[in-house]
Amino acid sequence: MSPISCHSSAAPAMKKIFSVSDFIAFGERYGIDYRFPALPQYTQSSPVLHGDIEEIALPGGICITRSDVHVLQPYETTSRHSSPLYMLVVLEGNVALAVNEQTFLLSAGMAFCSQLSEQQTIRAHHGADSKLRTLSLGMYPDGGWRERLPVSLADEWENSAASAMVWQVPEFLLSGLRYAQQPGPHAASRQLMLEGIMLQLLGYALNLCQPATQKRGLPVTGEYQRLELIRRLLEQTPEKAYTLNELARRAAMSPSSLRCKFRHAYGCTVFDYLRDCRLARARRYLMEGYSVQQAAWMSGYQHATNFATAFRRRYGCSPGELRDASLTAYLDKNNVSTRAALLYLFDNGVAPYLSYSTAFTPTSFADENGNVLEPMKGKQWEAGVKYEPPGGNSQFSAAVYRINQTNIATKEEPTDPYRSIGEIESKGVELEAISHLSDSVRLQAAYTYTDIRYKKSSPQEQGKRAVYAPRNQASAWLSYDVKSGLLEGLTLGSGIRYVNGVTSDRLNTHTLPSYTLVDMVVGYDLSSIGLNGLSAQLNVNNLTDKRYVAACNSLSYCYFGAERSIVGSVSWAF
Repeated sequence: MSPISCHSSAAPAMKKIFSVSDFIAFGERYGIDYRFPALPQYTQSSPVLHGDIEEIALPGGICITRSDVHVLQPYETTSRHSSPLYMLVVLEGNVALAVNEQTFLLSAGMAFCSQLSEQQTIRAHHGADSKLRTLSLGMYPDGGWRERLPVSLADEWENSAASAMVWQVPEFLLSGLRYAQQPGPHAASRQLMLEGIMLQLLGYALNLCQPATQKRGLPVTGEYQRLELIRRLLEQTPEKAYTLNELARRAAMSPSSLRCKFRHAYGCTVFDYLRDCRLARARRYLMEGYSVQQAAWMSGYQHATNFATAFRRRYGCSPGELRDASLTAYLDKNNVSTRAALLYLFDNGVAPYLSYSTAFTPTSFADENGNVLEPMKGKQWEAGVKYEPPGGNSQFSAAVYRINQTNIATKEEPTDPYRSIGEIESKGVELEAISHLSDSVRLQAAYTYTDIRYKKSSPQEQGKRAVYAPRNQASAWLSYDVKSGLLEGLTLGSGIRYVNGVTSDRLNTHTLPSYTLVDMVVGYDLSSIGLNGLSAQLNVNNLTDKRYVAACNSLSYCYFGAERSIVGSVSWAF
């Protein structure tokens, strides 16, 4: 709601609608100036925010504010209150801050820390129609903050000589903050969790802002960079199996040096940090609907029992309880799908047409809080022409189409939770011909050109082609039916399939080789020998047993396509 939004004497409070009068009263109590640029003639009752704000006063003059609001009217704030230490964490949305002559832009997953005084004020701007979820921590001079812990934190910040700083919050702390904000935990438990995690985050920030030469166990900057390399490796790929010797080689240190210096730099051991990263990753998988065993395995745990014990100690509930709670989330949405088409048939057999349709598909994906994502929506335009020669037994068609799908469940980064932000556009051409060359011979041929691209996705995937979607596909099939004689009822058929332009990764760094396959079928209608209703068929796929690459998980891990297969069947129609 504001750069400083709590006071040590404030009682916890929650409200749904915040008007101008609420802002003015709040500013008078806590030393904040507000400005409403879109409400020059505002009244006291003009609404500004909609949502929840909770203020938690802790011992020692530390105050935490939790905000989950929707901004209805733009507003600006300027702090007039002094605080030896203030921190803001953004969980959703964007916040623009100005500290004296410095400007900072915070997005989701980032944090800000600074001192406030008459010489150093914070100005913030919040735009209209924006969603904000934030947590802030502040200390206040008139609230008895001269206790041991607050004094130590404030002194550490003052000694760091940093006026203000912005940094990326580690994923394991973000996961804890998100969990503590959920309505499930008891109020007292949630307060303790918030207090502990915010103090951990503050300690993390103080460690970052200290010069490398002042950090215990970090005598040189290069050494700190090598430790950061190890920390980022553990955070980004916690599912891998690591040994201290392997990590020490990566850091160009001895195992004992890495063990000691990592603890001094980050306040925990290498493997304690790895455990927290694994648990944060597993928690996200559980919220997305994976089973407990899958979440454990994909996060690097080999034994589900060990995983369940560590998870309960970290989050206060079992993995199964968290997963079950996330699966009870529901989405109540109504939608009307539409479809319209126009076709005109000329006397010469030509029939041009135009069609439009919309689609609505619920999704099973959930965000980091277990909330079901918005359903996928789509719309399709198609135009084409169909032709059936008068007096003939052939059909020809050609069509162009465009399909736009929105609200695709997407991760901006591999470690991010899913968001309903993706958009895919498909464009293409389809050609098809079916012709009976004689009473016994039938020919069918088709060609499809498809261009499917990510219109809204992660920055690396923007504009790239979708994986496993062939750009060109062609097929032809010729069949012959024996109408009389000794082999009456026999059907022989053969065809080819051509696939080209399959990209194997979402960055389009590699395209799979094209391939052509031959198929064959032999069928026999047993009615010709008195077994009415019975028929037998033998299908041979990939007749030449061609070896080809069908898909790849990565540039070094690919799958061959199906080998030759022979399938026989007998059917009875009655």
